[in-house]
Amino acid sequence: MAQNKSQVNVSPVSAAAKSIVFLRPGRYASKTVVPHSQEFGIFSDQPCVLDAACACVIPYISIYNRYLGLSASQNGIIFGGLPFVAMLSKPLTGALADRSSFRPANLSRFFIVIQTIVLFAVYFVPRSELASFPAPSTCSISSCQTLLSQITATGNFSCNVKRGEVNWTVEYAHFVDLEQLKTLVDADGRNASCCCEKPQWEPNGTSQSGLYWTTQFWLTAVLLVVGFSAAGAVTTLIDTIAFALVEMSPFPTSYGSNRVFG
Repeated sequence: MAQNKSQVNVSPVSAAAKSIVFLRPGRYASKTVVPHSQEFGIFSDQPCVLDAACACVIPYISIYNRYLGLSASQNGIIFGGLPFVAMLSKPLTGALADRSSFRPANLSRFFIVIQTIVLFAVYFVPRSELASFPAPSTCSISSCQTLLSQITATGNFSCNVKRGEVNWTVEYAHFVDLEQLKTLVDADGRNASCCCEKPQWEPNGTSQSGLYWTTQFWLTAVLLVVGFSAAGAVTTLIDTIAFALVEMSPFPTSYGSNRVFG
Protein backbone atom coordinates (compact mmCIF):
# COMPACT_ATOMS: atom_id res chain seq x y z
CA MET A 1 0.00 0.00 0.00
CA ALA A 2 1.47 3.28 -1.07
CA GLN A 3 1.99 5.80 1.61
CA ASN A 4 1.08 9.44 1.09
CA LYS A 5 4.03 11.74 1.51
CA SER A 6 3.12 15.00 3.15
CA GLN A 7 4.59 18.20 1.81
CA VAL A 8 6.64 20.10 4.34
CA ASN A 9 6.96 23.83 3.99
CA VAL A 10 10.56 24.91 4.36
CA SER A 11 11.24 28.46 5.43
CA PRO A 12 13.66 30.47 3.26
CA VAL A 13 16.04 30.87 6.21
CA SER A 14 16.31 27.15 6.94
CA ALA A 15 16.46 26.37 3.24
CA ALA A 16 19.35 28.74 2.76
CA ALA A 17 21.11 27.33 5.80
CA LYS A 18 20.67 23.73 4.67
CA SER A 19 21.75 24.51 1.13
CA ILE A 20 25.29 25.42 2.17
CA VAL A 21 27.60 22.92 0.53
CA PHE A 22 30.78 21.46 1.95
CA LEU A 23 33.60 22.65 -0.33
CA ARG A 24 36.51 20.39 0.47
CA PRO A 25 35.70 17.08 -1.28
CA GLY A 26 35.05 18.29 -4.84
CA ARG A 27 36.75 20.74 -7.19
CA TYR A 28 34.25 23.55 -6.77
CA ALA A 29 31.95 21.98 -4.25
CA SER A 30 30.54 18.64 -3.31
CA LYS A 31 26.90 17.74 -3.90
CA THR A 32 26.65 16.57 -0.32
CA VAL A 33 24.36 18.87 1.58
CA VAL A 34 25.34 19.29 5.20
CA PRO A 35 22.92 20.38 7.92
CA HIS A 36 23.24 23.94 9.17
CA SER A 37 24.29 22.64 12.59
CA GLN A 38 27.47 21.18 11.11
CA GLU A 39 30.51 22.86 9.63
CA PHE A 40 29.80 25.42 6.95
CA GLY A 41 32.81 24.66 4.75
CA ILE A 42 34.88 27.63 3.65
CA PHE A 43 32.72 30.09 5.59
CA SER A 44 34.09 28.73 8.87
CA ASP A 45 37.76 28.85 7.85
CA GLN A 46 40.17 31.28 9.47
CA PRO A 47 41.28 32.87 6.13
CA CYS A 48 37.76 34.26 5.73
CA VAL A 49 38.14 35.91 9.13
CA LEU A 50 41.33 37.52 7.83
CA ASP A 51 39.49 38.74 4.75
CA ALA A 52 36.90 40.39 7.00
CA ALA A 53 39.68 41.91 9.11
CA CYS A 54 41.04 43.76 6.07
CA ALA A 55 37.87 45.86 6.10
CA CYS A 56 39.24 47.51 9.25
CA VAL A 57 42.57 48.30 7.59
CA ILE A 58 41.82 49.52 4.07
CA PRO A 59 39.88 52.73 4.97
CA TYR A 60 42.80 54.07 7.03
CA ILE A 61 45.62 53.39 4.56
CA SER A 62 45.26 56.76 2.83
CA ILE A 63 45.32 58.52 6.21
CA TYR A 64 48.43 56.62 7.22
CA ASN A 65 50.04 57.55 3.90
CA ARG A 66 49.72 61.19 4.88
CA TYR A 67 51.57 60.37 8.09
CA LEU A 68 54.31 58.71 6.04
CA GLY A 69 54.82 61.97 4.16
CA LEU A 70 52.86 61.26 0.99
CA SER A 71 50.89 64.21 -0.36
CA ALA A 72 47.27 64.19 -1.46
CA SER A 73 48.32 64.00 -5.10
CA GLN A 74 50.57 61.02 -4.36
CA ASN A 75 47.66 59.30 -2.65
CA GLY A 76 45.54 60.08 -5.69
CA ILE A 77 48.07 58.54 -8.04
CA ILE A 78 48.20 55.33 -6.01
CA PHE A 79 44.52 54.90 -5.23
CA GLY A 80 43.48 56.04 -8.69
CA GLY A 81 45.26 53.08 -10.25
CA LEU A 82 44.26 50.41 -7.72
CA PRO A 83 40.77 49.74 -9.17
CA PHE A 84 42.32 49.02 -12.56
CA VAL A 85 44.85 46.69 -10.93
CA ALA A 86 42.04 44.76 -9.23
CA MET A 87 40.11 44.66 -12.51
CA LEU A 88 43.06 43.13 -14.36
CA SER A 89 43.64 40.54 -11.66
CA LYS A 90 40.13 39.10 -12.03
CA PRO A 91 40.49 37.48 -15.50
CA LEU A 92 44.03 36.36 -14.67
CA THR A 93 42.80 34.65 -11.53
CA GLY A 94 39.93 33.03 -13.43
CA ALA A 95 42.33 31.67 -16.03
CA LEU A 96 44.59 30.36 -13.27
CA ALA A 97 41.67 28.58 -11.58
CA ASP A 98 40.52 27.04 -14.88
CA ARG A 99 43.92 25.83 -16.06
CA SER A 100 45.49 24.71 -12.79
CA SER A 101 44.78 21.74 -10.59
CA PHE A 102 44.11 23.93 -7.55
CA ARG A 103 40.55 24.19 -6.32
CA PRO A 104 39.07 27.69 -6.12
CA ALA A 105 38.53 27.20 -2.38
CA ASN A 106 42.25 26.65 -1.82
CA LEU A 107 43.19 29.48 -4.16
CA SER A 108 40.85 31.85 -2.32
CA ARG A 109 42.48 30.94 1.00
CA PHE A 110 45.92 31.55 -0.50
CA PHE A 111 45.01 35.00 -1.89
CA ILE A 112 43.24 35.97 1.33
CA VAL A 113 46.43 35.31 3.29
CA ILE A 114 48.52 37.26 0.76
CA GLN A 115 46.04 40.16 0.85
CA THR A 116 46.06 40.32 4.63
CA ILE A 117 49.84 40.15 5.02
CA VAL A 118 50.55 42.75 2.35
CA LEU A 119 47.91 45.27 3.46
CA PHE A 120 49.03 45.07 7.07
CA ALA A 121 52.65 45.48 5.91
CA VAL A 122 51.81 48.99 4.68
CA TYR A 123 51.67 50.11 8.31
CA PHE A 124 55.33 49.13 8.75
CA VAL A 125 56.66 51.36 5.97
CA PRO A 126 59.16 53.81 7.53
CA ARG A 127 58.16 57.44 7.72
CA SER A 128 59.78 59.96 5.42
CA GLU A 129 62.18 62.47 6.93
CA LEU A 130 60.39 65.21 5.00
CA ALA A 131 57.17 64.42 6.84
CA SER A 132 58.49 65.95 10.07
CA PHE A 133 59.73 69.51 10.31
CA PRO A 134 61.05 71.38 13.35
CA ALA A 135 58.91 73.92 15.15
CA PRO A 136 58.70 77.42 13.62
CA SER A 137 61.63 79.68 14.44
CA THR A 138 61.25 83.38 15.13
CA CYS A 139 64.35 85.20 13.92
CA SER A 140 65.74 88.33 12.34
CA ILE A 141 65.63 89.06 8.63
CA SER A 142 69.11 87.72 7.94
CA SER A 143 68.71 84.53 9.93
CA CYS A 144 65.20 84.10 8.57
CA GLN A 145 66.55 84.25 5.05
CA THR A 146 69.07 81.57 5.97
CA LEU A 147 66.27 79.40 7.31
CA LEU A 148 64.22 79.95 4.17
CA SER A 149 67.17 78.99 2.00
CA GLN A 150 67.31 75.66 3.84
CA ILE A 151 63.63 74.79 3.63
CA THR A 152 62.87 76.10 0.14
CA ALA A 153 64.42 73.02 -1.43
CA THR A 154 62.07 70.70 0.51
CA GLY A 155 58.82 72.38 -0.50
CA ASN A 156 56.57 75.36 0.08
CA PHE A 157 56.61 77.34 3.27
CA SER A 158 54.55 79.98 5.06
CA CYS A 159 55.78 82.97 7.04
CA ASN A 160 54.18 85.29 9.54
CA VAL A 161 55.89 88.66 9.12
CA LYS A 162 55.62 91.35 11.82
CA ARG A 163 56.41 94.89 10.77
CA GLY A 164 56.22 98.26 12.48
CA GLU A 165 55.25 99.30 15.97
CA VAL A 166 51.62 98.22 15.63
CA ASN A 167 52.64 94.58 15.69
CA TRP A 168 50.95 93.99 12.36
CA THR A 169 50.90 90.31 11.41
CA VAL A 170 50.62 89.25 7.80
CA GLU A 171 50.83 85.71 6.54
CA TYR A 172 52.49 85.03 3.22
CA ALA A 173 51.97 81.44 2.23
CA HIS A 174 53.39 79.22 -0.49
CA PHE A 175 56.43 81.25 -1.46
CA VAL A 176 58.95 79.33 -3.51
CA ASP A 177 61.15 82.34 -4.29
CA LEU A 178 63.18 83.79 -1.45
CA GLU A 179 63.46 87.17 -3.19
CA GLN A 180 59.67 87.59 -3.09
CA LEU A 181 59.63 87.42 0.68
CA LYS A 182 62.69 89.65 0.99
CA THR A 183 60.97 92.32 -1.10
CA LEU A 184 57.82 92.18 1.01
CA VAL A 185 59.69 92.33 4.30
CA ASP A 186 61.96 95.22 3.29
CA ALA A 187 59.21 97.20 1.56
CA ASP A 188 58.96 99.99 4.16
CA GLY A 189 62.51 99.83 5.48
CA ARG A 190 61.43 99.22 9.07
CA ASN A 191 62.59 96.46 11.34
CA ALA A 192 60.73 93.20 10.85
CA SER A 193 60.82 89.64 12.09
CA CYS A 194 59.38 86.53 10.57
CA CYS A 195 58.23 83.16 11.83
CA CYS A 196 58.54 80.55 9.08
CA GLU A 197 57.45 76.97 8.84
CA LYS A 198 57.01 74.36 6.15
CA PRO A 199 53.41 73.10 5.86
CA GLN A 200 53.33 69.33 6.04
CA TRP A 201 52.09 67.21 3.13
CA GLU A 202 52.61 70.03 0.63
CA PRO A 203 55.57 69.17 -1.62
CA ASN A 204 56.82 71.74 -4.05
CA GLY A 205 55.45 71.06 -7.51
CA THR A 206 58.60 72.44 -9.14
CA SER A 207 60.73 69.54 -7.83
CA GLN A 208 58.46 66.57 -8.33
CA SER A 209 61.27 64.24 -9.37
CA GLY A 210 62.82 64.42 -5.92
CA LEU A 211 59.62 64.45 -3.92
CA TYR A 212 57.13 62.24 -5.69
CA TRP A 213 59.29 59.22 -6.41
CA THR A 214 60.41 58.64 -2.84
CA THR A 215 61.05 55.34 -1.09
CA GLN A 216 57.80 55.66 0.84
CA PHE A 217 55.87 56.23 -2.38
CA TRP A 218 57.27 53.15 -4.11
CA LEU A 219 57.01 50.87 -1.08
CA THR A 220 53.42 51.88 -0.46
CA ALA A 221 52.50 51.65 -4.14
CA VAL A 222 54.00 48.17 -4.59
CA LEU A 223 52.39 46.80 -1.43
CA LEU A 224 48.97 48.21 -2.32
CA VAL A 225 49.18 46.91 -5.89
CA VAL A 226 49.91 43.40 -4.63
CA GLY A 227 47.26 43.66 -1.91
CA PHE A 228 44.49 44.92 -4.20
CA SER A 229 45.43 42.35 -6.85
CA ALA A 230 44.92 39.64 -4.25
CA ALA A 231 41.66 41.29 -3.16
CA GLY A 232 40.37 41.22 -6.73
CA ALA A 233 41.36 37.58 -7.01
CA VAL A 234 39.51 36.74 -3.79
CA THR A 235 36.34 38.42 -5.06
CA THR A 236 36.45 36.46 -8.31
CA LEU A 237 37.05 33.12 -6.61
CA ILE A 238 34.35 33.67 -4.00
CA ASP A 239 31.90 34.59 -6.77
CA THR A 240 32.84 31.37 -8.58
CA ILE A 241 32.23 29.33 -5.45
CA ALA A 242 28.94 31.13 -4.84
CA PHE A 243 27.70 30.34 -8.35
CA ALA A 244 28.64 26.69 -7.83
CA LEU A 245 26.74 26.61 -4.55
CA VAL A 246 23.66 28.10 -6.16
CA GLU A 247 23.73 25.63 -9.07
CA MET A 248 24.11 22.64 -6.75
CA SER A 249 21.53 23.75 -4.23
CA PRO A 250 18.47 21.46 -4.07
CA PHE A 251 16.34 24.43 -3.10
CA PRO A 252 15.14 27.10 -5.53
CA THR A 253 17.36 30.10 -4.97
CA SER A 254 19.34 32.70 -6.85
CA TYR A 255 22.77 34.17 -6.46
CA GLY A 256 21.46 37.72 -6.61
CA SER A 257 19.06 37.37 -3.70
CA ASN A 258 21.67 35.57 -1.63
CA ARG A 259 24.17 38.35 -2.34
CA VAL A 260 21.70 41.09 -1.43
CA PHE A 261 20.01 39.54 1.60
CA GLY A 262 22.92 37.53 2.95
